[in-house]
Amino acid sequence: MKRPQQRIIAFGWGGWRPGAGRPRSTRRNKIVLHRRRQDVSARYPVHVTLKLCAELHSLRTQERVQVIRAAFITACKGDGFRVIDWSIQGSHIHLVVEADGNAQLSRGMKGFCVRVARGTLLRDPKSPPPPRPDRPSPPSRLG
Repeated sequence: MKRPQQRIIAFGWGGWRPGAGRPRSTRRNKIVLHRRRQDVSARYPVHVTLKLCAELHSLRTQERVQVIRAAFITACKGDGFRVIDWSIQGSHIHLVVEADGNAQLSRGMKGFCVRVARGTLLRDPKSPPPPRPDRPSPPSRLG
């Protein structure tokens, strides 16, 4: 004959309780706040941080510093976008930039990022960029 399972009554730790835990968010998108950026004027500089993927190595190698410097020089030649000060860290870059408006800031930063990415890949073609976790990987071609 099988014995019935013993019932245990717990009074305070673990499990669901009304009002416990982190408050629920009222936003539809709970990950990122999508707010419009304030308008940029040429009078005030902007601090920008560019973060490196976790899978890639340090930015502080001689080859990557040369690529980043060349990208700075080329980015400053455009109208309406200027790099005032910069600092290359191991996993990110700090920039202080001036732009005449939002469009110039956007175009200047996109151009700078593309130049850094292309220059890094051209110097080290053996390391392709890692797959992004938010996109499906391409189908493999077997056979």
